Amino acid sequence: MDDLDTSHLEWDTPLYRLAVTQLDRTAERMGLSEAIWHRLRTPQRAHLVLFPFRRDNYDTVDTVFDYRVQHLTTMGPTKGGIRYDRGVNLGEVTALAMLMSWKCAIMNLPFGGAKGGVRIEPSEFSASELQRITRRFTSEIIDVIGPDRDIPAPDLGTNEQVMAWIMDTYSQQKGFSVPGVVTGKPIEIGGSLGRREATGRGVVSCMVESCRHLGVAVEDARVVVQGYGNVGANTARIARHLGARIVAVSDVRSGIHDPRGLDIAEVDRWIAEHRFLEGFPNAEPVSNADLLTLACDVLIPAAIERQITAENAARVQCRILVEAANGPTLLEADSILAERGIFVVPDILANAGGVTVSYFEWLQSLQHFLWSEEEVSSKLISLMQNAFRDVLGLAQQHGVDMRTAALMRGVGRIAEAKRRRGIFPWRKQPKAGEREGRRESGRGARRARWLIRKHSPGSASRAFSRSPSSGASRSAPRSGASRSAKGTRCSSSTACRSAPCSIRSFPRSTRTHTIPSATASPGSTCTRSSTRRSAS
Repeated sequence: MDDLDTSHLEWDTPLYRLAVTQLDRTAERMGLSEAIWHRLRTPQRAHLVLFPFRRDNYDTVDTVFDYRVQHLTTMGPTKGGIRYDRGVNLGEVTALAMLMSWKCAIMNLPFGGAKGGVRIEPSEFSASELQRITRRFTSEIIDVIGPDRDIPAPDLGTNEQVMAWIMDTYSQQKGFSVPGVVTGKPIEIGGSLGRREATGRGVVSCMVESCRHLGVAVEDARVVVQGYGNVGANTARIARHLGARIVAVSDVRSGIHDPRGLDIAEVDRWIAEHRFLEGFPNAEPVSNADLLTLACDVLIPAAIERQITAENAARVQCRILVEAANGPTLLEADSILAERGIFVVPDILANAGGVTVSYFEWLQSLQHFLWSEEEVSSKLISLMQNAFRDVLGLAQQHGVDMRTAALMRGVGRIAEAKRRRGIFPWRKQPKAGEREGRRESGRGARRARWLIRKHSPGSASRAFSRSPSSGASRSAPRSGASRSAKGTRCSSSTACRSAPCSIRSFPRSTRTHTIPSATASPGSTCTRSSTRRSAS
């Protein structure tokens, strides 16, 4: 298929172009059907919401832009997070919805991809203002979301409290509690144990499998984590618990580095008190850009997209790169990393732990049954290990990198699901000329059938069976005509005996028919039973 020009599309952004280019390369390698290829490049549904919002001082009214994109509904209800960020746009949420579709297919989850966003900087709003924004946004998309339609979850700038507000607003409108409308909720209102650590646990599972594949010992492995939010912090904690040495971490402002290994518990206490890593003692400050080029065994970008580019890929000093963020590596950087022999675990596999445990929470909400944290963690690790080994085996079989193999697996499953479901409506619609030809053909066939009936034996009898109200004067059938030509006589009444009956040979049943005799009054009817005769 020729490359499609996407510059005219409303959602055309760098991140969207990255996602589409990855799909195009994979589809071309797979020989994917062009019809499916075209449909996967664009979202199935996109909702843009615009509403006014009153600040706490009551006099200030702001306008808020919001989005909800559903990329694919073939696999089931759509699933994806809602982010609050100043840079949210239609292209970003469209690309992230596409990545979510691949992610769910790789993990064999019954979801399509979706994503949502509100274009605000959450740190600039009070808790009451955030609550009003969230509830208004929920009311605007209430016909779009639902436990069997589209299930939001936390993302950048949102948390379990935001999910609680969404669930409550939706439930108030429905008239009863609907915990399955969102995932990532507080435990008290139907959340799942282990959901908060799920994405980080999935990242570490992929890190451990990568180390096992390359023969790198997890114990004392040097790990660098860019981004110390929910995903990055939990990744660092779990990796440290397994014996890895966390040599550097960073947040939105700055980073810290200690080759001997950071005390993660001390870092957590500092964050709880000061909110940012800046000023942390007993460690060297380092910028986010320099952190990506530190010497280490495992590099985990867990912040935002487009961090590893063609400019810095040649200076990355790691053996394994596990993408905990969405889209952190550009296509140009991919080829450079591959040439240098760096093993990359793509984002659509590495950070799939979050949506997997969201699936567990969705099931628990539907069943009103709470799983233990051990059960959630063990099921998650098992699914992540199986998915990693499946993608690794596909990469080795086709001689491709892990990203291409993961996309082949995800896109392949979606394409097969679309083929199985087919296209609605399935019947071919005729063209205008064909439609007229069929109409004329139908008229000719009807006239031919009428002529056959007119000239066949018994046609005179059938002529008398027409309604007397038509006013047409018809002659009586010839006397002495054969019994078959005049029809079967009815013995149910005197009037009917005097003239042949218009009914031909029917199966045994009671039927009402018109008497074609001049001696009978117009419209007179009689009832008789007749038996179908044999063809002989």
